[in-house]
This record gives sequence, C-alpha cells and structure tokens, in this order.
Amino acid sequence: MDQVEIGAQHDCISHLFEGAASKMMQETLMLRSGHYKPSQDSALYRTFLAATRESILQSVSKYASLYVKHLVPINRLPDDIFSIIFELTVPSWQDTWEAPLSIAAVSKSWRRIALDTPRLWVRIDSRTARGFLPRAKFAPLEIEHGIRTTYGLQKFLSRVIPYSDQWRLIDLTVRAAEAESLEHLAAIPATKLECLKIGPKDFIGQVLDRAASNNLFNGYTPHLRELDLNVYWIPLTSSLFSGLVRLRLAYIGLSCTSAEGCMAPQFFRIIHACPHLEELFFQQLYFYEDDSHTHLPGAPVHPASLRKFTLDRVESYLTHSLLELIKFPSSLCMSLAPDYLLDSARELHDFFPSIPNLDLIDSVRIELSLGWCVNGWDRNGNELLVLEYPAVLRIMDTNLAVRLFDSLVKHYPMPNVTKLSVEICDEAPVIMSQFASIASSCPKLTDMWVTNDETPAALALAPTPDKLVCPTLRHLHLVDSSISPDQLLELVRRRNQHPENGLQALTLLNCCRIGALIISQLELLIPSVKTRDLRKPSDTRGILSPGKEYFFSEGEDGDSVEGESDGALESDEEEDLEDGTYCPESSEESEDIEDDEDDEGDESDDGIMDSASYDSSDA
Repeated sequence: MDQVEIGAQHDCISHLFEGAASKMMQETLMLRSGHYKPSQDSALYRTFLAATRESILQSVSKYASLYVKHLVPINRLPDDIFSIIFELTVPSWQDTWEAPLSIAAVSKSWRRIALDTPRLWVRIDSRTARGFLPRAKFAPLEIEHGIRTTYGLQKFLSRVIPYSDQWRLIDLTVRAAEAESLEHLAAIPATKLECLKIGPKDFIGQVLDRAASNNLFNGYTPHLRELDLNVYWIPLTSSLFSGLVRLRLAYIGLSCTSAEGCMAPQFFRIIHACPHLEELFFQQLYFYEDDSHTHLPGAPVHPASLRKFTLDRVESYLTHSLLELIKFPSSLCMSLAPDYLLDSARELHDFFPSIPNLDLIDSVRIELSLGWCVNGWDRNGNELLVLEYPAVLRIMDTNLAVRLFDSLVKHYPMPNVTKLSVEICDEAPVIMSQFASIASSCPKLTDMWVTNDETPAALALAPTPDKLVCPTLRHLHLVDSSISPDQLLELVRRRNQHPENGLQALTLLNCCRIGALIISQLELLIPSVKTRDLRKPSDTRGILSPGKEYFFSEGEDGDSVEGESDGALESDEEEDLEDGTYCPESSEESEDIEDDEDDEGDESDDGIMDSASYDSSDA
C-alpha cells in the first residue's frame, strides 16, 4: 500500500496515522495467508481515535492562538514602522547608548529589526565605539568624547577617524595635555559634518589662548551649521566660519596676526558669510592687541534671520562695534552682561551705547539684589531682553548695582511697558527714590507686581502733594510683602484721593500681616480685592523662589479667596505654574555625561557591546 497522506500538518497526527495504517496492512496480509485471527478487542482502535482527536484539537487551538496574536495591531506593523518608533524613543533615554541594547533584548523580532536599523547605533563614545560603529553602517554618526571619561582622546580619535566622512556631530571635551591630538582633525574629510563642539575638560573659568589648529578638516565642511568653541579656537579667517546657523565662542583670548588682520572686522566678515545666522553667542572674548583704531565697515549689516544675540562680558570695543553696526530684527532676543574687567566707575551706557527694540517691550521683570537682572517680553510673550549684572560683579562692588540700575532707567526708556514685576531679594540695596524711578519710567504701566518687599519699598507708590507716581497704575499685586495693615491702608487711601488715577484692583499673595478685618476695609476703597496664601500651614519647604508661581498671571492668581481648603490651594498653585505668561529663566539643557572608565576596562566594555551581536536564532 502506498504511504498514507494525512491532511493535517501536525507531526504528532502524522505519526499516529502512519503507525495505525502500517499495522492495518500487516493484519490484512496475515488474514489473507490464514495465519492471523482478528482481535475481538477494539480497545487499541479506541485509544488511537482518542489520541488522534486530542492531537487535532491541540493543533487547531495552537493555530487559533497564533492567528489571534497576529491580529494584535502591534504585531501587524511593518518593520519600517518599528524602526521609526525605535529611533524616536532613543532621545528620551538618560543614557542614549543603552537604548538600542535594551530594545534589542526585548524579543527575537525586535532584535532583528534593531540590528537592521543603523540609525539606532549612531551615538558613538568611548564605550560604544567598538560595538556600535559596525552596526551603524553608513548612517550619519554623532561622536562624543565626554567630560567624565578617562579614555584618552588620541586613542578615541584613532578609532573613529576612519569614519570621519560619516560624522554629523562631533562634541569633544579636551584636556590641556591632549590639545595636540586635535591636529589629527586637520586633514581628514568631514563632508557631512553639521555640528562641531570643542571645549575644555580642565577649565577653571579664566580666559585662555589655546589654538585647536590652524584649520580643521582641510577647511571644507559644506554642511556645517553649528560651531561651538570654548577656550579652544581656530583662526577667524578659516572657511569653517561660513554658512553657519549658530555660532558660539566663549572664554577666548584673540590676538592679531599679519595673516588675519585685526579681530573686530573679522566678526563682521563672518556675519556677512552667514546669511542665515540665527544665534550669535559671545562670552568673555578679549583682544590681546588694541583694536580700537581699526577701520570698520561704514554700512550696517542686516542679519535678517538672527533670533538670539548674546554679549556676556565681551571686550568693550567689540561690544560697541556690534551694537552700533548691526541692524537687529524686531523678533530678536538680546542677552547682555557688562564686562567686569572695565573700570567700575563707568555707567551702564558706557558698556552698551544702545539696546535695540526697547519700544517693543510690553512686560518687564526686574530682580533687585546685590546686583540686578532685567527681562523683557513683547505682547505675544516672546522674550526680547535679558540684561544681567553678573554674579562676579556683585562680589567686587556692591554699590555698582545701584548706579548701573539708575543708568538703566535714565538711558534705556521702555515707553510701552504695561506690566512690571519687581522682585526685591534679601539685602537688596534698594531705596525709595530708586523704586519710584522704576515705576515712573513706564508711562503706560497698568499692572505691577512687588515681591519680597521687606522695606517696604512699595510705599514709594504713595502720592505726594506735588507728585503722583505712576498715574496709570490700576492693579497692584503684593507678594510675600511685609507691609503693615496701616501702611497698606494709607497707601490705598492716598492713591484714591485722585479718583481718575486710583487703584481698581488689589491682589495680596501670602501677605501674612494682612488679616480679614483689613481686607474688609480695603474692599470699601477698591472695587476688587483678592487674597490667597500660596503655602499651606504644614508646608516645610521654606520660602518659595520669588516670583516663580505668580509672575504675570493676568489676574488669575487672585481667583481663590482666603480660607479655601488645602486641596483647592494646591490646585490653584498648579494653575499658576502652568500659566502661559510665566517666563522662567532659561537654562541650557543638561548634557548626558559618561561614567568613569579606564583603559583597562575598555576591553570589557567592548565585550558588553559585542555580546549584543549573537545570532538571532539564540534569542
């Protein structure tokens, strides 16, 4: 008899049917020959049928289970979609080098997709170079030599330089003793490089003169858009200073050479060579030769795309030249800080002869302490100005802050300001006349916040027989103020002696000395009086940072009244934190740093990377 064919694909079923068919053929042959009598007991056949039925049911159940799993949406996605999802998850990891390894460890199919996604393996540092570089294939690479690695720069560069034409980003932290290793970058190709960052590892805050190289990458980086040099620098005549979108130079001392000419004109040449420049950041740049008699271009330059411009303690002549000869766009955010190496007797306008776009500022925040900081926004909430008195200056001369602030009020008027927040920190050298000059410098001021007023300087808003300070003020916010009940009542009464210029609203936030009795008296004088305690009685966190929870809250900060439950107060605090007009101090996003490692541990690290390359059949 021919071999019996079973329609079912299950191995167990096929085996049972084949065995039964073979036995039946043997019995048939023996019957024909007369040597065998059929068994009267059919138990064997019943057992066979039961086993067959069970095997078929198991096979059907297994097929149904696999089919149901296949119907789950995530199992029906094509590999390309998984690759995109994997790539999007990598930036959210604290250590981006762990992301591809963790993804590949989830399942056999995910591992196969991860290994076929080169862009997952492009973040290269001393720990991942050996394991990731082969898997990245031809994808653009992001090279980083971090601040906490002990892996030698020269050894690291020797491993990644063969892939230099794939570099998209390179971020190097360099020890002073390893600076010569940067010469290895002079003659290698980097045609895909978009971002170059070089900074010191042993930086202690002083301006240094460390040349990274006379040039890098043969001066040919057609796609370079971001250049960030800290301490280490390359000649300003380099072709790398062209076509940039972001340029950041910090803690660099520049000297004139016969080949370069004087420094100041070189910066204007760079601006002309970067027509799409969006950010220009200069911090503590100094010339070793006198450039003050250098001939500068007569016509102003127009960087139409410039959005952020920073001069932080930059040499005086360069500061004056840039502010006078650049025509800044109206949407620009300008950050300024005076040079503390200059004569402390000079006034603010001696540092900055002019500040653009002051007439566009609608909201101003002023922080007064041993120094000061001024922030300004337009009507749409776009930050236009950050003017800061550096912390170093606060230590050197505590009286300079008062004089510089007076200079700010006199020489840089902001005629269209309608909202003003003044935060008075502990030990601030603020006097009544200075506070009055702050308010009087804004002729259109309608809303004012006064925070941490211990003097209280807000009493300067009380009119005198011959003068009414800030006649347009309609809404006064007192935050964490120590003003007494009698002082507050007197201030409100005296301002309301001029009905056409009186207060229309008063908001008290965490003013502990103002009780319910005084509130009832204030309500007879002002149409709207709102109060709120920001902190619950059980809160032991201490005093909150001034102004962070209630700056420019458009009056919403007074919607809840005194005596609400703790839950309501907490909810309101969250609303204030989410308020769109609150403008926190910007801070650069902190970079991921590498764990300490030594050269001896390199092989073990590479072994960890290599361990992820086992065949997918082992999964």
